[in-house]
Amino acid sequence: MALRDRITRARVHTGDRRVDELQAQAQRAAEALRLCPFVSGRMKTVSFVAGVPRTVNHGIGEPAAFMPIRVQGAPFQHGESLEQGIVQRAKSIGTWTNLATAAPGQTNGCRWRLKRHRHIVGIRFIWRSDFAAHTMTAKLWDDASGVVLASADVVVNGTGVYEARFASPVVADLVGKNITASVWNSLDMSYTNDTTWKALVGLEVGEDLTLLDHGIFANGDARPTNAAGAGIAYVVEPILAAGPVFAESDQTNVDPNTQLVVECSATVTADLWFYPRASRTVDSTTGESS
Repeated sequence: MALRDRITRARVHTGDRRVDELQAQAQRAAEALRLCPFVSGRMKTVSFVAGVPRTVNHGIGEPAAFMPIRVQGAPFQHGESLEQGIVQRAKSIGTWTNLATAAPGQTNGCRWRLKRHRHIVGIRFIWRSDFAAHTMTAKLWDDASGVVLASADVVVNGTGVYEARFASPVVADLVGKNITASVWNSLDMSYTNDTTWKALVGLEVGEDLTLLDHGIFANGDARPTNAAGAGIAYVVEPILAAGPVFAESDQTNVDPNTQLVVECSATVTADLWFYPRASRTVDSTTGESS
């Protein structure tokens, strides 16, 4: 007699609790495997154009989530780049020491042009000051419309490099547009007379940014548009998320059981792993599930 038959017969005739528990354990194990994103998912290779949503037929049969596995055509980084871009260049040419005091309540900033689609997660700036600790407001502006795209506050307490992180990234496609990164506080402001730094207008910063102007200011909390004289702003630059960045887009017109709309910040071909949304959450940085 087969073992399966013996177990069935034992259940039927004796109600053996051990058999019932074994079967319950097997069912729990099967469910755990079903919910494991690395067991029940499937890989899809998807080609993206930067900022353009793609509808992917994942074929999971229920609402799905995804995680990027491999990217072709662009560096794939988890988290954000540690490179501090032009801030490091400015430090190296001595802008720390060429301090001048501006009028209280003045806004200083730098104008940039984005050369490829990147998400902007905050503002990084050099603050050279002997003043007491206080709060700086950093803003990212669309120059064409004069609209503030995002803003954030950060406390400064002396000379150094500071970062103000937005509550959510700016994901709009700003390629070819002029944007301004600015800093302001109501108490004091400083600038630099460093002629070497002033001569760096037009500097290409990697493959992403062009520095257009760093000699702009405004009176009060406003977009800096006034041309400075001899003095210019310390570095104020957008912080770009390491790319490419993947995110879910508008899911209004798709069947969630078979499709998912995904957007990427760069033009790449990527291998994405789709798995049931009911699965345990996967940390895209560590690959650990919870």
